[in-house]
Amino acid sequence: MKFGVIAYKDHQLNENAYLTRIQPLTDEAKAIEFIAGLTSDGGGDICEAVLDGLHQAVTHAEWRSDSTKFIFHIADAPPHGKQYAVPHLEDDYPEGCPCGIKLEDIAKVMNEKKIRYRLLDIVLDPRKFNEKYRKAIEASNQGMKKMISVFSHYFGNLENKQLREAHEVTSAVTQFIVTDIAKIETSPLI
Repeated sequence: MKFGVIAYKDHQLNENAYLTRIQPLTDEAKAIEFIAGLTSDGGGDICEAVLDGLHQAVTHAEWRSDSTKFIFHIADAPPHGKQYAVPHLEDDYPEGCPCGIKLEDIAKVMNEKKIRYRLLDIVLDPRKFNEKYRKAIEASNQGMKKMISVFSHYFGNLENKQLREAHEVTSAVTQFIVTDIAKIETSPLI
């Protein structure tokens, strides 16, 4: 089994920040080492460069054509665009991804390559934050709900799991893999 990682942040004015960072398919140890070197900082608005990250994942991963392919998308904020807008959701790019990446194009490639998309939605508890951040967290959580609704329209095989804490990611990914392997053994992906 090989693992690749696509890390994304946001479209930023800081020229030292990255938009996406890629660890090509590799062994588990190298993927974990790559993840350990990532930081979460920067950004001004709530929305993130989600579409840029997904685009990199579907176009740059070097999967074998006969392999079973998964994208495990770990997210806590929706992409840019008015289709994800909710009150108090700050979005510096309400017309969508400033790079022009469209969800429809990502979905087309994902469906052609038969990539299984699994979303791990980190739902933060707004009560754990002071008043300054509470509305932003609530807006981000609501924006994620809209994102799931929109993505479900494009990705016929989307499965979602809400997580309350980041440490739940490992068990959620394991559960998805075990469940999907059982499905693969009984029927092909349609």
